[in-house]
Amino acid sequence: MKKIKFYLFESLYKSVIATIFFIIVYQFSYIEIIRSNIEDISFDLLNKFTIENRVQETTSPNVLLFKIDDYFLKEKKLLDDNNTTTYGYLFPRDNIAAFIEKLDDFIIEFDKNQKPHSLFIDYDFSYTSLPYNNELSKEDQNLIDTLKKDRDYKIFLPKTNNFNFIEQSTDIKIQQLIKEKKLNFVSVGLIESSDGVSRRYLPYRDFLNNNQMQSYTQAMLTLWNDFKNNTQDNTKLQNTFTNKNDIENRIIFKSYAQKIDEGEFETYISNWKKFYVYSANYPFDEIIEDNFYGSIILLGGTHSNNDDVFNIASMKNSDVLSGIEVQANVLMTLFYLNGKLEKFDFYKSCMIIFSAFLIINLVVELIFDLLNLQERRSLEFIVLLIILSAVLFFISYYIFNTYKQWFNWFIPVILFETIEILETIKKYSKDSYTKIKNRRNK
Repeated sequence: MKKIKFYLFESLYKSVIATIFFIIVYQFSYIEIIRSNIEDISFDLLNKFTIENRVQETTSPNVLLFKIDDYFLKEKKLLDDNNTTTYGYLFPRDNIAAFIEKLDDFIIEFDKNQKPHSLFIDYDFSYTSLPYNNELSKEDQNLIDTLKKDRDYKIFLPKTNNFNFIEQSTDIKIQQLIKEKKLNFVSVGLIESSDGVSRRYLPYRDFLNNNQMQSYTQAMLTLWNDFKNNTQDNTKLQNTFTNKNDIENRIIFKSYAQKIDEGEFETYISNWKKFYVYSANYPFDEIIEDNFYGSIILLGGTHSNNDDVFNIASMKNSDVLSGIEVQANVLMTLFYLNGKLEKFDFYKSCMIIFSAFLIINLVVELIFDLLNLQERRSLEFIVLLIILSAVLFFISYYIFNTYKQWFNWFIPVILFETIEILETIKKYSKDSYTKIKNRRNK
């Protein structure tokens, strides 16, 4: 009975210490040393082993990503025999205009409520194609003329610099479309962690527009908010989505379930349901027409010479994704979570930590006592660590899968290791002191 009381007291002591440490870490999880060494690792592991390869339904419409890949470039003779692009630094804007016109021609017979909802074009329009950024090239003007046409879906373009030759265009029709919010400009910020891996999006970026500082909402956040028919302006959205580098703007990445190479173009099927990837030269009439109904369409570069690439923590197919593919995962994350990723309730988290430490530590201590293994401290430590990690990992997955909230399973594991190390130091210090004292008494 005394042993049971001793083990219970010891387990209670560790549980209280662990809970106190958890509270401290929880409150300062946004600090770089904690975020990079605890938050990032724990979510990366959860994503890798339980989320990434699981097919996931969302509340999104169909999301169609058309990629400017090697197949497209070869068809347009923009890639030479050495697989090097032939057009220079800026992708020819007339090709972007041609894609928009191709889409318009294809959907012209659709009913109004069947038309795509929006189109996002992930290309930089900070500068014109001609030197000194003062005049439009023929290709630039081609794109301007195409954007001026009336259509039933909205177009979103990246804002990456204070100047944008489309946003600052003197064309009256372009300015009218901007005012009517049929032509929109959005930021495309992604956050790179200290290890060079991109795990989060930046909800807002500030740029000058007509000599006034203006806040531009992140592209996918804008598309998500617009699709839900929300009328929140940037100020109201900023109260919900902050630029805090924490868990709330975390991106959930899904791998591709299947790749279908058809020789002249290809398609990918994602583990995100309703998300489809096609080569930009893929014939529209070979795509199920229903896929376009009310859809969000993305256009961006993924070709082998593309420099808009990001390191990803863990992906089945690759550890590098193009910028437009990362943006697509941001969009699907927002639809899946219905906004930002919320942390699991603080008080419930504390209860989980306290209960897990108490029960697991007590049970293992009693089992080791029953088997006369009390002196096998290293084995006990390993057993406790494995059981605690497995239990908390499962709890974290259950909370994420059921409530779409984040419970950091890794914090308690780190705390457990810390407590055990401190206990070991305390034990050996006490033993050493006793030995020294006994020697002196002799």
